[in-house]
Amino acid sequence: VDKDYQLRPLPAVIEFNPYRPEQLYKDKTIYGQECTHLNTYKRPEWQHNRKLSSEEAQTISKLPTLVNEFFTHLFPDTNCREFVYDWLHFSLTSRCETYLVMNGAKGVGKNVLSNTICNALIGKKNHKIAQPSALNGDFNAILAESRMIVFDEFKIQDDEDINKLKRYANADQMIERKGVDVGETEKTYNSY
Repeated sequence: VDKDYQLRPLPAVIEFNPYRPEQLYKDKTIYGQECTHLNTYKRPEWQHNRKLSSEEAQTISKLPTLVNEFFTHLFPDTNCREFVYDWLHFSLTSRCETYLVMNGAKGVGKNVLSNTICNALIGKKNHKIAQPSALNGDFNAILAESRMIVFDEFKIQDDEDINKLKRYANADQMIERKGVDVGETEKTYNSY
């Protein structure tokens, strides 16, 4: 080994980026320096490479009957149902700044949509259910490294609650974790 050769650390960035499916890649940092990126995003099962048979490929051109019947039951109005399909599609490909609010009788299927369908679409690691204290607490670590956050059985009582929800609509957030000082603003990828 040449005595003049100096070992220097290879620059690396650890990030959560659902728009970049590779777990390890080379790219530039915000300072323009090329480095290795370690992506902590975990893709949902359905996004992993899988060869479809020709029969399977033909059947995915439309929704399965069971799914279509479920969505028709949950959203009888065609325009409302189309909006939800668009919202779901957008939440998979980007970050929805519009909250999807579902209000209905107990047992009609709201949690099936959230906890079964959305969980499978977004991925178990990326789908989180907020604690009842989420709006009132100081800690918002749930915003980091997730794609969908569900506020289940939340009641919005007044303008103060609305303003608390509005702050989450911003993509850039100061993440507060228990026992950790607030650092830089972090980009979030959540739909709600």
